[in-house]
Parts: sequence; C-alpha cells; structure tokens
Amino acid sequence: MITLNWMQITIITCTAIYLIIELLTRNEIKDERYQLIELKTQALVSKLTATALVLISTVYIFYPATEGLYLLFFLAMTFLATEILAKQYYKNKL
Repeated sequence: MITLNWMQITIITCTAIYLIIELLTRNEIKDERYQLIELKTQALVSKLTATALVLISTVYIFYPATEGLYLLFFLAMTFLATEILAKQYYKNKL
C-alpha cells in the first residue's frame, strides 16, 4: 500500500483541480477576451514565480540546511496556485 505525505497529497490535489478547470474551460469560445485573460495570467504567473525563485534563493543562502524538497514544493505551489487563482480572478474582472 502506498502512503502519501501531506506534500504529495497537496500537489496531487492542486494538479487535479488545475486539470479539471482546464477540461471545463477548453470548450469555451476563444476570443480576444480569452486571449487577454491568458496573457494577464501568464504575466502574473511569471512575476510571482520569479519572486518565489528569489525568495527560495535567499532562504537557501541564509539557511543552507533547509531541505530542498520544501523549496521545490513552495515553487510548485506558487506556480499552480497562481495559475488557478489568476485565471478565475481575471475571468470575473474582465
């Protein structure tokens, strides 16, 4: 039997939510509004991912004993959460 820890469960859950949202929105009409939402989402994702990388580097410089898996987990969650939440935010805003 496979035993999952909290990080694996979180990553699997976020990935499943991301895939469900992608499957539900793939049949939507792709117009200029949709393209604008995608561009704004990707811009925000890239900015926050870059910020997370700087933060991870800073943490690793000052605390080199930090386990790298936690830092990678933080980076993955930043990417997934920003992608999911930004799309929903821009869909409601625009």
